[in-house]
Amino acid sequence: MAKTNNDHTGVKRAPTHQRRRRIHTKLRVAGLAMLALVLAFGSTATTMYANLQKRITQHVIEEYIIATDRPTENQAPLDQKDGQPINILVLGTDIEVEGSMRSDTAMIVHISAGRDRLDVVSIPRDTLVHIPPCVLGDGSRSSHQFDAMFNSAFDTGTWRGGNVATAATCSLQTVEDLTGIYIDGFIVLNFDSFKTVVDILGGIEMCFTEDINDRDAQITLDAGCHVLDGEQALAVARMRGSVGDGSDIGRISRQHQVVTAILDTVFADGLLSDPAQLYSLLGSVTPYLDMSEGIGDIQWLAGLAYSLRNIEKENVNFMTMPFVYVGPRVAPAYSAQKVWQALINDEPVPESALVADIAPPIIINATEEEITEFVGAVGSGVETG
Repeated sequence: MAKTNNDHTGVKRAPTHQRRRRIHTKLRVAGLAMLALVLAFGSTATTMYANLQKRITQHVIEEYIIATDRPTENQAPLDQKDGQPINILVLGTDIEVEGSMRSDTAMIVHISAGRDRLDVVSIPRDTLVHIPPCVLGDGSRSSHQFDAMFNSAFDTGTWRGGNVATAATCSLQTVEDLTGIYIDGFIVLNFDSFKTVVDILGGIEMCFTEDINDRDAQITLDAGCHVLDGEQALAVARMRGSVGDGSDIGRISRQHQVVTAILDTVFADGLLSDPAQLYSLLGSVTPYLDMSEGIGDIQWLAGLAYSLRNIEKENVNFMTMPFVYVGPRVAPAYSAQKVWQALINDEPVPESALVADIAPPIIINATEEEITEFVGAVGSGVETG
């Protein structure tokens, strides 16, 4: 465990593009000046705002409206970052036996400025990284950690009475240090919240080319197509030793397939196109998530989700950070820089940088006709509902 200290020197977040030092300095001075003005005159400005508001006479008109067939109000939620790319860090966490918390899954979700492309990049939890100083629960800061496993960043943030916010922020800073990408915020799911999300959606449909029997993940399924509930979906996302090479990299591929099935359900049900259903879904799901300020605002979330209603499935891209093996761990490959730069520039990730999913094809995506043919060939133990 790295030592801690009480050095409160600020840690800069990684910029998304280069700025000239002279301009940066001027902007910083201007920013500090504005901050000073806000601190000095904040209460006065608030009072002035309140006084101005009082001078405006407002009238409630609903009680005077006679017509019952008025034009329908546009209730579509607004995308508050319209025209800007967004990067969100999604973390799946687990509480280990001794009470420590580590991120079991980490994905950078990049949403293009045009809202027509979604890139999801997974960072293997065993990636060797530099963990920068993080604020701990008592206000002190951890020391630099070099060649540390990525998932220990989340645990670092829990030291000295830390919580999900300090833990996720430590992971966020580590991602920014690794990639140079500005992360707008985070979403944290634990295992229970993941299961709840799937159950709220009514389950997800997945097809398997072979029987599944994983004692560690506690799941047994016959080959074929199944509608998985939250417990089963989580087990499929976590199973490791019974399929493929048992590696974390192989498991990431299965996680991508589970998330794809969730997105298929959301798009198939038209949830993003119906504001009423969208608000209902978000209202049901959000209590089970931990989110950073802004992203956790229901209007912000609804506006962003609604803006993605027309995205094409083929423009939703899942990939794993390019890596090289370092003993039992992995480290970012040189080509990882191509991925990070593409996200910074809000451009498609070049083919030369993509890491293909290496999990065996036990999970398949198929058309309805192909599924029917597959079910007939497999026989018993297959749910078709």
